Amino acid sequence: MLTTPQRWDKYLAEQAAQWSERCLYERPRISDRYGTVINSNLYVVPGNVYGPKAVKKMVTSALSMWGRARNGYTYSTHCGRSCSYVQMIQARVDRIGCAISTCSNLRHRTKSYGYASILVCFYSPGQSLLSSFPFTRGSACSRCARGMECRERLCHRPGTELVPRDMLKIERGPAPLAVAQDRLSSSEIYSLNDAHNKMRRGNKINNGLAWDSYLERWSKWIINCSIDYPGPRHTYTNFERLEQGKDVYHVVYAWSIEEFNTRLRMAHGCRTPGDKERCNHFTNILQPFLTSMACAAHDCGDGTRQLVCLYDNEADRPARYRPTSGRRRSFYSPPPDEMRRSPQDTRYSGVRRERQWRRSYRERRDRG
Repeated sequence: MLTTPQRWDKYLAEQAAQWSERCLYERPRISDRYGTVINSNLYVVPGNVYGPKAVKKMVTSALSMWGRARNGYTYSTHCGRSCSYVQMIQARVDRIGCAISTCSNLRHRTKSYGYASILVCFYSPGQSLLSSFPFTRGSACSRCARGMECRERLCHRPGTELVPRDMLKIERGPAPLAVAQDRLSSSEIYSLNDAHNKMRRGNKINNGLAWDSYLERWSKWIINCSIDYPGPRHTYTNFERLEQGKDVYHVVYAWSIEEFNTRLRMAHGCRTPGDKERCNHFTNILQPFLTSMACAAHDCGDGTRQLVCLYDNEADRPARYRPTSGRRRSFYSPPPDEMRRSPQDTRYSGVRRERQWRRSYRERRDRG
């Protein structure tokens, strides 16, 4: 039996990337740069996959699932229900390239799904999985060509690199943070705003959310690691606790998994105007009439970071706080009493009580 190891091909990887970016769960009928037919394997997971750990987990899961199909395979010219496994063991295939893309709307035939990540692997040279044997039965390496050597039960050509040397260099991630992150950086603000708008566009909501200084002032005022305080009565609020060092925009993509299930039990959930309806993080972001957003972060001192995001429509604000009003408060001034809500009671309970609450809140914040 002659079976050669598969080596990485960057051109196949580029083709796989181009196909995966289409966010289409279909096997293409294309050829490589030599005009040879390409075969493929596909794998999809819900949500958006980012970072080396998540990518490794996805690839491992894909290989495991494709490999499990071995249990239902019998040696024949037809792959049956084990085509993904048969594709991996094709004797003629000696080149492989893979890519992963994240999709806001993954399509499969006439159906479309929400946020997902797709892994595409291309194999060359391809051959029919429905009319040919994947290999010739016999002893391992029994038909190796002259000049080849048998290693790990495969026929190797001496000097052939299975993986290019430049890909074997381990890219180390950023060094651990010497100081825990507290407030949002300018790049984090940009990525948060961009992630929100991509999610809305992916769900056919064309009006984007603009980052707003009025809501940013509010979010910085209410953020607290102990209690999830909501924003003004007319706003939608999302809360989340994340580990230090984790990119904040990953949280937004994780919220997409909640979809429209508003009965989830969440440690840090959401609030709606007047708490009149049930919500989750995803449904808050997809409110079609929203125009503005802002978020704030705070170091909780235990290796975690609190995140709060506020959303509103500028037309719902009190007149003097709308963009057309000339009486805009300064960025660092405290929020107006008449709009403040307590975490336990959404009804306005009087200026005196609110001032007492504000004083006690400052004392707690100063104590850490």
